[in-house]
Amino acid sequence: MKRFVISVIVVLCALYQMARRSWLVRRGKGFYYIKLT
Repeated sequence: MKRFVISVIVVLCALYQMARRSWLVRRGKGFYYIKLT
């Protein structure tokens, strides 16, 4: 049971990271590059 919960949390975190990255790219490439450097 605990392992299942952990796996669900990991998947949710991965999806959140992907969504955040795509949102940043959509927001503006220049803004994204400024955040990187």
